Amino acid sequence: MLVSGLARSGFVALADFGPVIRQDLRYAGRGNFVGTVLDGYHEAACLLTLPAADALSRARQLPARNGFGLRGFDGYRPQRAVGHMRRWARDLSDESAKAAFCPRVNKQDLSGPHCIHCRSGHSRGSTVDLALTGPDGTALDMGTGFGFFDERSRTGHRNISAAARERRHLLHHAMRWAGFRNLPTEWWHCGTSASPTSPVPTPTSTSPPTCPSPPQRSPRERRPATTVRTRAACRKRPAPAAVVLGPGHAADRVAC
Repeated sequence: MLVSGLARSGFVALADFGPVIRQDLRYAGRGNFVGTVLDGYHEAACLLTLPAADALSRARQLPARNGFGLRGFDGYRPQRAVGHMRRWARDLSDESAKAAFCPRVNKQDLSGPHCIHCRSGHSRGSTVDLALTGPDGTALDMGTGFGFFDERSRTGHRNISAAARERRHLLHHAMRWAGFRNLPTEWWHCGTSASPTSPVPTPTSTSPPTCPSPPQRSPRERRPATTVRTRAACRKRPAPAAVVLGPGHAADRVAC
């Protein structure tokens, strides 16, 4: 098992909600920017708090109504895994992931504009990384791949295909309706403030509203200036309360 005392902790495995949301746990394998299984991932099981899993189950209604499915890349993330990411970022000799995950970003800058933080909202268990799929689970163009360090991974980035912009818009419209908020720098990242004992706010309507068309940029519209996050700002980011899920999975503090 990935964790012990799962039911008692208030967490559930997403697979228990049926096959409606496909799982592709990247950090439980080698298909991620670190290139190996991250510390703390012993099984490819997406875990969430029960309120977040309920909300995600609601969120899938709008994509399904439009002929899409959902694929989850990550849910609960042990703090040990966050520490593993940080160690990788500090090892400047390891450039094996550059071509696939950060071709236009220098690794030494990953604590700045593309910050790998000391803490992650995933460690609360109410954040999920996901993408739209075709009705049969096939991968779709979302503008960039998951975990790609680039400005094009920003949710509102315009220099991607029209189809990718529409898919991002649909995904986030559905997630917002269900009570999630997107992280603007990562189109795949959606979280809530839920804990194992606090629910996600229930939508006022029982069925998802029709998704409006994404905003169109006029030919003369300029891209807004990108706010660059300094290394100091990265360190000052509020630390979410991590969750302990059994022996060996304590959210140990990781020094910046």
